[in-house]
Amino acid sequence: MSTIQSNDMFIISFQETIWLFLCKIVLEFICDNFARIFSLVWGRIRTNHNF
Repeated sequence: MSTIQSNDMFIISFQETIWLFLCKIVLEFICDNFARIFSLVWGRIRTNHNF
């Protein structure tokens, strides 16, 4: 009985690990794209000298 419970705990922790890993990848992708877009827009604003 204890082995079944430990296996269930392992499955839950494994799924949580996969979920956290996927969230980390998505957040890094969003942050990287945001930084690129921001740098492109900021570069265009600075080169236009409209302000």
